[in-house]
Amino acid sequence: ALRDRLGALEPEAWDPADVEMARAPSMEAEGEGIRPYGSDVLFRDPLGFSQSNEGAGTIRVYDRSVRSRPTPSALERSLHGAVEREEFVLLYQPVVSLWTNQVAGIECLLRWNDPERGGMVPPKDFLPALERTGLIVPVGQWVLQTACRKAAEWRSAYPGRPPLVVSVNVSPRQLVDSNFSKGVADAIAAVGLDPPLLCLELSNAGLTYAMSEAEEQIRAIHEMGVLVAVDDFGMGASTLVHLRDYNLNQVKIDRSFTSTIASTREDAEIVAHVVSIAKTLGLSTVAVGVETPEQIARLKSTGCDAAQGEYYAAPQAAEMIDLLLANEVGGWKPESRESVGSPPPEPPVQQ
Repeated sequence: ALRDRLGALEPEAWDPADVEMARAPSMEAEGEGIRPYGSDVLFRDPLGFSQSNEGAGTIRVYDRSVRSRPTPSALERSLHGAVEREEFVLLYQPVVSLWTNQVAGIECLLRWNDPERGGMVPPKDFLPALERTGLIVPVGQWVLQTACRKAAEWRSAYPGRPPLVVSVNVSPRQLVDSNFSKGVADAIAAVGLDPPLLCLELSNAGLTYAMSEAEEQIRAIHEMGVLVAVDDFGMGASTLVHLRDYNLNQVKIDRSFTSTIASTREDAEIVAHVVSIAKTLGLSTVAVGVETPEQIARLKSTGCDAAQGEYYAAPQAAEMIDLLLANEVGGWKPESRESVGSPPPEPPVQQ
């Protein structure tokens, strides 16, 4: 059998259950095995993928590009260095009222500016590692402090406009940290921010993962006067129980519904029902990932309160948000996109 032949290749170095197979430039079947031409095709899995739920002896096609990706341990070491070198940055995305066209809020989005990888690293490539290592706790506190400082600066710089609510994403690991609510209070007090100008966004997954801790933390946060939103509503572990049991202020509708609201009747109906339920419970609603005027029109027909997405502006540096707010006369208009410039360049694809 192929498994036996693989085990006989190099018994002192190979465990037959720890083998991966890759396509070579040219391959042909040879009996029960595969004979490559001009390429070695068997590699020990550098990322430990062989320890999967598929069981010992499973053979899967190996992706050579994996060998150039950082291993988990290398990534974690890089993240520790990124904290020390202060490579994390915040970008800011406007949240616009669908009824006044005014910028009603700003969401703060964490990015990693890694010179070794050529610039901004996508959040999906480092946030899980921050969570896994616990680094999300100190990094998250830095995000809170920076967001509160910017919120206070914008309130002072534009006293004549409606106040901006600045939103910060909170991870499950932060929710189970016993010092989290104290960290929120410290960040607010340090800059004298009015608590309702800060909104903490909790994912459905986070609320499910840390249910008992989340309830206690949310209670403490509400006692401060800080707002709480549930993010990505409608995806994954989304449940109406969260709207019932947690003292929330806002529901953010997932982009998977927003992206098809103008073309799919079922998604339009779902969004309309979510908005209706939220209003019944006294919660505001924000649609995420808006890209077209047709989506805006359909969202308005549901009674949704606000929206964010590249139709308005991609995540930007704080200086570009300052420029947008300084030129905001009569509400947001399509040409307002020009005042905040082009979206930040996409990070290079990691091979």
